[in-house]
Amino acid sequence: MITQDHQFHLEPVVEPVFDWKDHSRFVEIYPVSTGWLVLWGRYEEMGAVRTLHGSRVYRTAEGARRRLAWAIVGLTRNPVEARDALRLLDRKGGLPSHRPRTDNSAGAGSTTQ
Repeated sequence: MITQDHQFHLEPVVEPVFDWKDHSRFVEIYPVSTGWLVLWGRYEEMGAVRTLHGSRVYRTAEGARRRLAWAIVGLTRNPVEARDALRLLDRKGGLPSHRPRTDNSAGAGSTTQ
């Protein structure tokens, strides 16, 4: 039996609200119920294989922006690429308004500021 505190409202997210791609490298940001999900990694074998290097959920948009920058630096070893991605995000209007769920029944897993 599923109790009330274990019921989830799931909506499929098809497209990231922001994505950065440079050759075979990518960083994507998705709104999720607990905050912002940031994924980063590489495409291999001419794009046929997507290798995830990391994922993290942040409660705030600022946390997601910081991870965007650090993920790009980690993938490219070039802080200028991270600066350019943040400028592109700002030019596109930043991350959309999103209120993560604040109750403690968000489930297992850690979130980071």
